[in-house]
Amino acid sequence: MFGNRKRQMLSEIASLRSQLEACENNERTLQQRCGIGLWSATMSDKASKQSDAAWNWSDECRRLIGAAAKDMSSTNFNVLLDRMAPVGATFVREKFEALNRTGFAGDRLV
Repeated sequence: MFGNRKRQMLSEIASLRSQLEACENNERTLQQRCGIGLWSATMSDKASKQSDAAWNWSDECRRLIGAAAKDMSSTNFNVLLDRMAPVGATFVREKFEALNRTGFAGDRLV
């Protein structure tokens, strides 16, 4: 009885993993074809500045800004800003500074 349920659950897990892998592949393909790089930051309560946050960079984001994977460590926010156009970098920096000061970055965050 429990053996069948276990096999069913393992089969469902394998199916979900396969679906997740397909979604990740589609995301990478779309980023490459559209020329869109994605990044995200997870700010913790202990993060007093951007460099303390956990940063995630897509391969396409790295490619678009001309950074090697080793340059885009999980804590290197300035690598992104250094490679942006000055106006864009200023905008992004100001939004994150406002977020750090107030917990709110205005009507939108980039």
